[in-house]
Amino acid sequence: MYMGRPILVGVPLGADYKIDARIAGTLAIWDLEENVEVYYASTPFPTLGRDKVAQYAKYRIPTPTHILFLDADILPRKNTLERLIRHDKDIVMGVYPISQNGSIKWSVSREECFDGIPIEELPRNLFKIKAGGFGVTLIKFEVLQKLEWPYWKNIFVPGDVEKGEDIYFCDKAREAGFDIWCDPKVKCNHIRITSLLGIVNILKKGNKQ
Repeated sequence: MYMGRPILVGVPLGADYKIDARIAGTLAIWDLEENVEVYYASTPFPTLGRDKVAQYAKYRIPTPTHILFLDADILPRKNTLERLIRHDKDIVMGVYPISQNGSIKWSVSREECFDGIPIEELPRNLFKIKAGGFGVTLIKFEVLQKLEWPYWKNIFVPGDVEKGEDIYFCDKAREAGFDIWCDPKVKCNHIRITSLLGIVNILKKGNKQ
């Protein structure tokens, strides 16, 4: 059914093209596979990068069967792409740690109002979610064909972001009838340069509560 059509791995990069060498190494291994193509999209903002990946996929001949969106600071395991493809879901995500309100949680939510899953409460097997961070997300190309642009969009209120681009996409996809799944065994590392003083301040705040 998919003969001759590749799996596209789209990686939004900053304008400086920086990416962790370990992530680049894994992507280079995937890119050597006959049915996989890695595409780097350098733009000032992740939203523009993902749009660039989507547009490349639309005009590529032949179009891909799937797109794996992988952020440049997410370190996947070598079997991540293989595992996610095997589920044959319209949209399926892996997980990675995020910081939310001073706590470390997983990047997916079972609630309408995004609330990352606590580290110790992650299910063991594939489960359905409401939304998740787009750092490691596999979608079938037909999902983009059925959704109208914009796919990703930040909704702002004065002084804050009411809804981030990742959640916007998830809400839009669910409204269009697509389920969103998570494979909790696809655990990825989140490579962040963090201020040690910032961590100290977070710990102090937690101790006061």
